Amino acid sequence: MTYNDFLNALMRLAEKLYHNADTIDDAFQQLLMENVLPLASRRSPDPVATHLEDPEVIGLFEYFDDALYSLYSFYASAADAKRRTNTKSAKARRRVNTMKECLGYNEFLKFAMDFHLSSNVILSTLEIGDIYLSSIKATDGQENIRKLTFAEFWEALVRCALIAYSKISDASPGDKVRGLFLYMWRAINETVPRAMAAMNSMSTYMGDLISGSMQFNVKFTAMWAKDGYRDYLSPEVEAREEARDVLNRLMAGSRSNVHQQRQSGPPPPQLSAPPMITPAPMQNNNASKSTIKESELSELLARRPSIADLLYRNMQDGRQ
Repeated sequence: MTYNDFLNALMRLAEKLYHNADTIDDAFQQLLMENVLPLASRRSPDPVATHLEDPEVIGLFEYFDDALYSLYSFYASAADAKRRTNTKSAKARRRVNTMKECLGYNEFLKFAMDFHLSSNVILSTLEIGDIYLSSIKATDGQENIRKLTFAEFWEALVRCALIAYSKISDASPGDKVRGLFLYMWRAINETVPRAMAAMNSMSTYMGDLISGSMQFNVKFTAMWAKDGYRDYLSPEVEAREEARDVLNRLMAGSRSNVHQQRQSGPPPPQLSAPPMITPAPMQNNNASKSTIKESELSELLARRPSIADLLYRNMQDGRQ
């Protein structure tokens, strides 16, 4: 059995098991989400409750709440329209209203594609599916296939950030979420102009996508500007000091050490000034009379220890 044969077998099984589903897509998706993927031994969803309660992450959710809800509503509305088109009966169409503003896997995958999250550069399609499934909370007695609420959509975004950057960055959970938003902002601002240039006109979908992402763009641009347009996934580089500042600090430290040594070290030798012999006055009244007081000499020697040391050595040599 090839892989395609395996998938076809699962789809036929889904038709039999969930024959009350509105579409074959819903039946197949419900089989995968309810019976296949939850039992996969390779699945080990990472706990994110601690990260979701991080004050930095909570602050980001409060700041981007309205902007992210606009994006969520855009894709949820597209999902509602698709379900109404594909429903088989009026009864089934009435049940669609109970899933209003809920995000299915196809729409979440479309969101990931629009923002380049599933381009294998940041996340693989398999990881996107695992993130979707890990974010949905099981509800007892729920008959319809589970879909993402807005709170679960936020959890899925946090999971995307943590999984995408866990191996390449030691940034905080909050900065990883900011890094994901930077990636999304760049992607959507590249995707829409490229699509417009290729089609030479703006499709309804692209127009609605621009409208839905406009608030997100405004919010993120303001936050990024406030943060100095930094790279959220790299540590902030400390500003290098100028050599003049380092030299001034070293000189100040040297002067401080000398002062402390003078206070704590042995005092310099105290020299008693010899008796001052005042020469007899000369007959010439115009001759200068140069004298120095004992207090002035002591002050000079205290201020200039090197002179005191020099005088002390000369006096010792003279005595020898």
